[in-house]
Amino acid sequence: MVFLNLSAATFLATIFRNDSIHTANAFIYGIFSRFSFDLPNHMSCFLLLLILFMLIVEWCGRRDHHILEKLGMRWPVFCRWGFYIFILLLIALTMPKNQEEFIYFQF
Repeated sequence: MVFLNLSAATFLATIFRNDSIHTANAFIYGIFSRFSFDLPNHMSCFLLLLILFMLIVEWCGRRDHHILEKLGMRWPVFCRWGFYIFILLLIALTMPKNQEEFIYFQF
């Protein structure tokens, strides 16, 4: 029911936020006519592997507070910090390279 309400509110917001009914109709037609799910070319396999890795980690730690309770707390301190730095580097590698304007600056 929540999904239905959210979908209806989003659909109506696209209609009422446009300048005219013709623009809203063209916008909605464009959403449903050109639907394609293409992954970006850069690092798409790498990102899919990272997502799969994180899903496996979350699945293994689903009953604990976090996965380090089960696996990482037995590691020496320098290994844990090395792991944390490795995760931060992976996050930095997957960040977009070009700076885009924040969407709310348009309003």
